[in-house]
Parts: sequence; structure tokens; C-alpha cells
Amino acid sequence: MKTNKLILIVLIAAVIAGSIFAKHRDIIYMRDGSEHIGELVRISEEVLVFDSPDGRIELDPADVRSIDLGTWRPGDDWRTRFDIDDKILEEALETADEVSRKFTDAGHIALYEKAELILHEDGTAEFIERYIYYVANESGKSVANWSTTYFEDVHEVEVEFARSVGISRISTVADNAIEDGSTNPYLADYQRQRAKKFAITGVSLGSVVDYRVSKKFNQIDMFNGLNLTWQFYDTEPIIESIFELAEKGNSRVEIREFKAPKAKKSKRDGYSVRTWRMTDIEPYLQESMLPNPDLVLPNIAVTIPADLSKLSAEYARKVEEAFDARDEVRSRLAERFPDGNPSLEQVYNFVAENFMTNWVGMNSYYPYPKPLSQLLISSRMARHELVFVLYCFLVEAGISADLVLIGPSLDYPLPIKMLNIEHFRDIRVRVQDGETNRYLYPDEYLRYDKQLQAGVVVLPVAKTGARPEELPRLPGNFAYQIPRFDCVLHPDGALDVTYTVQSVGPTGQEHFRYRKNDKPRELDNHFESLAKRIDDMATLVDYTLTGFKSLEEEVEVSYRVHIPGFAVGAGEEILAFKLPTVDFGAGQVAPATRRLPFALRGNSFGEKIINIELPDGYEIEHLPASANFSTKFTEFRGEITLEGNSIVYRQTTSQTHSPLISTREYPKFKEFIESRARFSDNWILIRKI
Repeated sequence: MKTNKLILIVLIAAVIAGSIFAKHRDIIYMRDGSEHIGELVRISEEVLVFDSPDGRIELDPADVRSIDLGTWRPGDDWRTRFDIDDKILEEALETADEVSRKFTDAGHIALYEKAELILHEDGTAEFIERYIYYVANESGKSVANWSTTYFEDVHEVEVEFARSVGISRISTVADNAIEDGSTNPYLADYQRQRAKKFAITGVSLGSVVDYRVSKKFNQIDMFNGLNLTWQFYDTEPIIESIFELAEKGNSRVEIREFKAPKAKKSKRDGYSVRTWRMTDIEPYLQESMLPNPDLVLPNIAVTIPADLSKLSAEYARKVEEAFDARDEVRSRLAERFPDGNPSLEQVYNFVAENFMTNWVGMNSYYPYPKPLSQLLISSRMARHELVFVLYCFLVEAGISADLVLIGPSLDYPLPIKMLNIEHFRDIRVRVQDGETNRYLYPDEYLRYDKQLQAGVVVLPVAKTGARPEELPRLPGNFAYQIPRFDCVLHPDGALDVTYTVQSVGPTGQEHFRYRKNDKPRELDNHFESLAKRIDDMATLVDYTLTGFKSLEEEVEVSYRVHIPGFAVGAGEEILAFKLPTVDFGAGQVAPATRRLPFALRGNSFGEKIINIELPDGYEIEHLPASANFSTKFTEFRGEITLEGNSIVYRQTTSQTHSPLISTREYPKFKEFIESRARFSDNWILIRKI
């Protein structure tokens, strides 16, 4: 017992000696279950001296179970609001009651928020954030939770303080309440990215949450970028918001200001400082069809851009270094294709069906691949590494192929000159297939000829460097599907429906490949759910599904459903029904006006055909008129005709991509959507002859 006590004393004394100039927030855990929080002063074999909020106490080391030595943080010695000596927090507390009465519907109110980005002369940087929130209702308690991700080899993250100020007490976060772990804990080879987080306890309605955290960028280079955005907006009110940029030396920084206040310039400790400040920021409404808020609301984006030509060349060098197992690739190709000269499709299928991803992305690991020799013996690998493996097999099969980095959408708020490695989220193999440029990602659930890439920035990977390219958005009729519903209506009102579909362009029924390992009952259940999409009362009769288990085949699907009571009687001789699957809502345009612009994402085109064979002995009593509605961005055509004894409905829809549509154009778009909804609500009447 005495020996153990001496060991404890020696260890504690060593820690104290190593931290002699630091304050501590230590916790003494007693054997009777009680705890003491404060600062450990000294420990000997006979006595443990401890400064607590109630004064200095002396404890018998034999009664101590363990000691948690924690770092002291500002505010750890506060017990009530009267102890607070932080001027910014004091001012925020003074405004809390007033603003809470003003914003009665708020979940939380940002009383104060400030970010400081400090760019040092040595090329490193530090990003410091402080937030003070008032918790107005239950949903607002979420502000007590904080988390961030970082790379432990190039970043340092520190929680400088985190506390909640209640009516009668103050709660602070200690070291043991701050979690720090891998974002991929079950992937031993992918542990680079970590997450640090905390949850402040003691938060209730009326509490004020206050925390300050910092992130150091110890290495900013071609493969470790800096990309930050400060947003002067939120769906909750903000009383004061500040963004500060301090630079020393040639930082190469690029800034995009959008509707931000004019910066105030100053000097501080040899740094050039720019400060942007906004106050009394009203919350913005979460309207439907919102564009990227950074396109319409005040914000500041800061990056240290990369020379993209050099990034292209450096990435090519990394690829060349990783391509170290060419003989093994050739051996596997020879074993799989003994006749030689495999096609693009064959090599793609081989890689897609024999290598798998663990879904780790470029932005959560090293952006370049591990050596091929390691990947060939891995059961799973990162997404960009899987693409790299496909590239290697294509090259060794004698098929001309290149790698490209996939960048942001063409709608991205930042210009190309501000991009760095952080803006490139994935890679693809680019290969010429006849007259088609394909951008391939090996996927066991997706044929090689069903993939397309459009509306993004790409950066080709080349030893001599390459310039970024913009892949234009493809027209909507480049790839679309034509579902067909062949129906037979019976005198009792029941409807039998046969569903088939035709694909146009690089698209198809690839989602059925995810069912390739389903048991028969699971597949039955899936098709029963598809029947309900036609009508809530539909029951599945049978289905046919082929080609979904092999990438060598095209997926073909059809199914039949029965809908009892689809047509309802309107008197003894009239049957009334609506067109099946034609059901357009108007919820997205329910508000009469908008405060913010809206967006239509992507070019689209679609067709639908419905053929309803009428029962013998019936004729048309009422057939709705065909419809043709359009706006500047959208078009809808619904054509209803009588052909022999059948009603034929042909529907065409199209949409032109627009990332930002003015509120002035909302009324016309609203009328378009509502007109389409009214059309789908029309009834067809047939009369018994």
C-alpha cells in the first residue's frame, strides 16, 4: 500500500513540475465517491494540498482514488454571474434579456460571434472563433454542441474555453469532456482525419453559451489548403458578427466579398488587419428552392489558392510514385483475359467487381493514392484510390486513359483563380470511347456507359501541368427515361397496369443492381413498394427483372399491378377517374411572395406515356383538354387524346438550369406550378352506352 502511494506521489509531482507555470483545473476523485475541483498545490506521502473554490483543503492521500490533472481555462474559477470578468461576455449578457423579447420565435440568438484568421509570415495560419449564444427554446440547446475535423499531421485544434452561464450557476468544460478521435475509427489505414468535439452541460432555457476555439494550420502547401467562409447570415438572429483577417508578409491570400460591409483597415503588432462587422442581422427564411445562400446573402470567402497547373503536375508525380506494381497488374490482366486485348468495358467490369471502396474521400484523407502494391492487397480503399486502380489497369491493358480531378460545380460562388486542393473532391478516369468522352468511377452497381460528368470544373492530371476545364451542363434531353403505363380499365372500376420503361442516353435502371444480392422475398417486397407508387390501393401481380446481377448486361424491368376501385361510380352509368401517376403538387410555391431568389438545379427533360383501354360498352362523357404551360425556365405539355377505344396521355416536361432566379419572376413560376397541379386534378368521365 505504501509503495503504491509513493508511486502515485512521484507521478503527480512529475506532472506538477512539468507544468509549474500553468494553471490547472484539476479533479480529485475520492474513494467515497465525492469529487473536489480546483488546483492541486502539492502532494506528499502524508498530505495532499488542494485549492478549491471554498478555499484550501488538505486531504489524506489514502482516501484519494484518482486525480485528473486538467488545463485551467478562463472562467473555470467563476461560480456565479457576479464572478464574470470577461468584458465581451458581460456586454452580451446585458443585451440577452432585451433581444430575447424581440425574437420570441428564435431557437437561439447569436449575441456575439467573431472569427480571426491570422496569416503568419512563415506561411502558417491560425483561425480563432468565438461564439456567444442565448438559448431561447428547446431547439436552441443544440448550440451547446460543437465539433470540427482536422488532420493531426498539419493542424492543431484547441478548445480555449467553453462554458454556459445560467441564472444561478456556471458550467465549464474540462479536458475530460472534450472528445478527440478518428473519423474513421474502424479503418486502420485511414486514420489521418480526426474530430474534436464537446457538449456543454447545464444548458437550459435562458442560458448563455460561450466558447472560443482555435485551429492552427502548420502546413499550407499544394496538398494542404486553406479555404474558409464567414457567413453574415443564419436562420436565427445575429446581434453582432465580426470577421477579422490579419496578414504579415506575402500571404498570397485571395478574398471574395459578397454584400459584406466595408472593411476597416488597421495595424496591429506588425500585421495588416482588415475587420468586417455587421450588427442586428435578421434571420433569413428557409424558403423552398433556395439557391446556395452564399450567392444571395452577405459572406466573405478566403482562400490561399494553388497554382492549378503546378497542382496538376504535382498530382501526376504522386500518381507516378504510387504506380509501383505494374508487373502484378499485367499478371492479373493476363490471368483474367488470356486472349489479350481486353476492351474498355471488360477492364472496367473487372475492376468494378473485384475492388471495393470504404467510402473515404479525398477531403478526409491524403488526396493522392497510396502505392498500388498496397491497394492490390486491400479489401477496401478510398474512393479516389479505387479510381486510381482502374486507371492503372487501363494503362497496362493498352487503353489510353487520363486522370482528372473533379472540382466544384459551375455554380460555385468562387472563381477558378481562388481554388486549391480542398475544392477538388474526387478523381475520375477520362477515356475516349468512340465519339464519347467518359469520366469513369468503378462501381459494381453502375455500368461504364451509364456514367456522365457535367456542370463542373475539372483539372486534368499531367506531368507538364494542365489548365482547369469547365465541363458544360448537358441539355436535359441528353439522358432521360420514358416510363410507359399500359392500362386496362374494367366495368367494375378496377384497373390493371403494366409498367415498362425506355432509357435514352447514358442512363438506365441501374438502381436495381443494388438488389442483386436480395433474397426472393426481399425483391418481392421492393416491387410491392413500387406498386404503391402507382396507387396506394395497388397490389402487385407479377414482375420481370433481368440483367441486374451482371455489369455485362443491361437491366430490363417490367411489372404488373391491379388497382381495385380505381374508377368510382358517378351514378349508375358513369365511371370517373384521374390519370394514374399524374399527380403534381404545388406545395413548393405555397407562399404568395418570396424574400429570396430561387433556383432550378440542373437541366432536365422527361416523357411519360399512359395508355388506358376502356371497357367495352363505354364512351367518353368528359375528357379534359390538353395542357401546355411554360415559363422562361420550364415547360409542361400534357396531351390527352382518344385513339380507338383507348385514352392516350403523352406528357413532356423540361427545365433549364438556373442557379439564381429573381423574386420578380416568382409569380409567373408560381402560376406555372399551380396550373400544372390543377391539370393533374382533372377527372375523366366515361358513360355506359
